[in-house]
Amino acid sequence: MDEPEVNSVEAVPSPIEWVGLALGGAPFAVSHSVTRISTSNGAVSVYYRDWVALGCGVAAAVIGVHALIRLRSTAPARRTLRVLVALALLVAGVVQVLRGVGTIDGPKAEAPAITTGPATPPPAAVDPAVACDGGDSEACNRAGMAAIAAEQWTIARQRFETGCGRKHGESCKNLGVMYDHGDGVERNQVKAVGYYGQACDAGNAVGCFNLGMARYQGAGVDRDVPGAAGMFKRACEADSAAACNQLAIMLGDGVGVREDDAAAFALFTKACDAKLAVACRNAGLKLDDGDGVAKDPAKAVARFVEACDGGDGAGCSDAGARYQAGRGVTADPAQARTYYERACRLNYGDGCNRLGRLAEDGVGEPKDLAKAAALYEQGCALGAGYGCSNLAFLKGGITKQLPLYQRACELGAAGVCVDLGMELYTGKHLKKDVAAALPLFERGCALGDEVGCRNAGIQYFRGEGTKADRVKSHDLLVRACQLGDAASCKELE
Repeated sequence: MDEPEVNSVEAVPSPIEWVGLALGGAPFAVSHSVTRISTSNGAVSVYYRDWVALGCGVAAAVIGVHALIRLRSTAPARRTLRVLVALALLVAGVVQVLRGVGTIDGPKAEAPAITTGPATPPPAAVDPAVACDGGDSEACNRAGMAAIAAEQWTIARQRFETGCGRKHGESCKNLGVMYDHGDGVERNQVKAVGYYGQACDAGNAVGCFNLGMARYQGAGVDRDVPGAAGMFKRACEADSAAACNQLAIMLGDGVGVREDDAAAFALFTKACDAKLAVACRNAGLKLDDGDGVAKDPAKAVARFVEACDGGDGAGCSDAGARYQAGRGVTADPAQARTYYERACRLNYGDGCNRLGRLAEDGVGEPKDLAKAAALYEQGCALGAGYGCSNLAFLKGGITKQLPLYQRACELGAAGVCVDLGMELYTGKHLKKDVAAALPLFERGCALGDEVGCRNAGIQYFRGEGTKADRVKSHDLLVRACQLGDAASCKELE
C-alpha cells in the first residue's frame, strides 16, 4: 500500500512552531529576575530566578515535543526541516530554563572579602623641606616656592640657596629673581646676574633669557647687546618662546646681530607655535609687510587672530583693522568692532581709540561724540597717542589742547609729531619756532613718518633753526625716500 499523500504545507514549520521559536529567543531581549544572596557560617548562597526565561523556555520545550510528535505524519523525504525545527525548539527551551534558574548567565556566589583591620592609609606626602634636607635639590626649590607663598622670604632664600648650591637651575633662577626685584632681600642686580648665569649653566632656559635681558639692558652687568643675543639664542634653542621672540626682534632690526628678516620670521613663528601671543602678532606683521617671507595678508590676519585669542590686545586691534579695511579678509565692520572691543578690554589703548572713531563717524551705530570722547580718553590713558590727539580735536583743537597733542607725540603718534612741527615751523596756529620744530620732525622720522624725515632733512640742508649739516640732510632724505617719499627720492637724483 502506498504512503498517504502529505500536503507540502505540512513540511514547513506551523504557526505554533514559529511562536515557539520566537519564545526561545525573547528572553535574550527581555528579562524579569529576582536575586537573593544569603550567608551562613561563611558560606554564600544565591537564589536567582528569571521568570521570563523560565516561562518562555518551558513553552518552547513543550512546542518542541509537539513538533517531534508531528513527525509521524510527515513524509520521510520531507522530515529533515521538521526535525531541525523540533530540535531547535527543544534546545532553546532547555537553554532558557537553565538561564531562568541561573545556571547560565546567573550571578555567582563569591565569598565576602576578609579584612583584618582598617585599610592601610596611603603614604603621607613628604614635606619638601625635609626632602631638601635629605639631599633632594628639586624639593629645595619647591620648599622655597612654598615659603614665598607664605611670605617667608628668609626661608625661601635659604632653600633656593641650598638648591642652587647643588646646581639646581630653577633654584638659581628663582634666587636671581628675588635679588633682581628685591623680593624679601635687598635689591642687588649684580647678584641677580650671577645667579641667572648659574641657572643658565645648569640648563635653565629662563635663566639664560633673564641673563640675556640683563646684558641687553645693562642691568647689573655692562651692556653687551651681542652677548645678549647669544644668551637669547641659547635660551631659544632650549625652547624658551620669549627668548625666540626677543632674538627675532633683534634679527629684524639688525641690533647686535646681522639683520636677517627671514630668520626673524622663522623665530617669531616658532615662538607663536609655542603659544606666545605677542610672537603671533609679530609673525603677522612680517606676513603683512612681506619682510623675510612672501607677503600674505590672509595668513597675517590668521596670526593676528591667534595673537588676540592668546590675550594680546595689539593683535586684536590689528585683526580689527584688517576686518574694517577688508585686507586679507572680506570687509566686516561688525567683526572689526568685536576685535576692537576685545582689544580695549585687554587694556590696549589703540582698540579703545578705534572704537572711538567708529562712534565719532557713526559706523555701525548712531554718531555719538560723547561716547567717542570717552573712548579716546580711555585710549589716551592707556598709552594710545592717537587717542590723545583725537580727544584734543574734539575738545577744540591744537590751540586749546596743546598738551594733549604733545602727549600724543610723546606716546609715539608719528603723524602728530610732524603736525606739531609744521605748526611751529609755519606759525599758523602756534607761535613760530623753527628751532623747536626740528626735533619734532626728527621724532616723527624716527617713528617712521617719511614727511618728518623730509622736513628735518630740508632744515639741516638750509640750516634753519640749526647749523647746516649736509651729511645729516642727505641721510634724512635717504630715509624719507626709503619710507616712500617720492619728493625726497627726486631730490636725491
